[in-house]
Amino acid sequence: MKGFRTKSDLRLLLLTLILCVIGLVMVFSASFPYSLRLHDVSYEIFLKQLLFFGIGFVLMILVSNIPLRFYRKHAYLLLLVALFLSGLVFTPLGTNLGTFSRRWIDLRFTTLMPSDIIKGASILAMARFIAGNRRPQSFRHGTLPAFVLIALCCIPVMLQPDTSTTFIIGAVLFALYAVFAMNLRHLLPGIGVVTGLLALYIGADPYRWERITAMWNPLKDYYGSGWQLAQSLFAVASGGVFGRGLAKSVQKFSNLSEAHNDFIFAVLAEEFGFIGSMLVVILYVLLIMRILQIALNHPDRFAQVTGTGIAALIALQAMVNILVSLGLAPPTGVTLPFISYGGTSLMMFMGLIGVVLQISRKERRETTADESTD
Repeated sequence: MKGFRTKSDLRLLLLTLILCVIGLVMVFSASFPYSLRLHDVSYEIFLKQLLFFGIGFVLMILVSNIPLRFYRKHAYLLLLVALFLSGLVFTPLGTNLGTFSRRWIDLRFTTLMPSDIIKGASILAMARFIAGNRRPQSFRHGTLPAFVLIALCCIPVMLQPDTSTTFIIGAVLFALYAVFAMNLRHLLPGIGVVTGLLALYIGADPYRWERITAMWNPLKDYYGSGWQLAQSLFAVASGGVFGRGLAKSVQKFSNLSEAHNDFIFAVLAEEFGFIGSMLVVILYVLLIMRILQIALNHPDRFAQVTGTGIAALIALQAMVNILVSLGLAPPTGVTLPFISYGGTSLMMFMGLIGVVLQISRKERRETTADESTD
């Protein structure tokens, strides 16, 4: 533990733990009405999240002590394991937890969401591809294999179906390849192809299109597709500048059914107002900036791409979740990183922070060496 304290980036660790503590507080506040109805005790869901946090913290420490070359060497293997787990949702082990999608593996004592694991594994795989490709700007050896890799990561999630997670994985991987390796002549056609496929995918299912149109006017189908979004907007608006106070949210009582999960930011805004919401956004910005600083200061290309991908994933997922709560994006089912309830999501993000902490060790050693030389 002493080596961890002296070599890893404490600023990154502190920002992560602050967000996790905020998450634990908000999960308890947002979930106790639901937990009381379901389990007859107000703290059941909070205790589960606390356990997930404990496991995630241990995982983060373990991951941060594994050399970066391990992740580079085994990136494709880790992705194959994640894809295999994703395939298990279509077997009797899979469960839909009362929704239309089979996104979870039932482990009896808890559930596992493989698509969250694919998020992290796909970043490592794309980083390995970019760092190890000698002709990344070639269409045959670069762009085409990169698109195949993106499709390989997205299709299993799309089949569950999980549109929002498919979008996040695809967007992060495409952005990584576009920034670090893509030939500019392939960029615009690539964007066109991706946009066209996304439009076809959304337009092919009336349910997906209905969720998008509900965003434009949630009151039009108030008791149907617009219900959740309308309740979220009521929660945010009623919070005002300073909020109602901790645990004093009204909307979490039966109105907002995903109060401790997808719409936890709406409860946070209701209880802590504009000031509290902005503080959380600032924490995310500081976290993302620190990850990028660590990644881009590292001399190894694999570390640069991996760190940038992790920062992009956290930024995009947080942005999507917050925009949904504000009625600026259709309801997605995407968690707020480190804050929403969900064991797989929390442990995955803490594991990815562990990877960045490992990257920071090299960056900190070089900074210390430069200072000693001066």
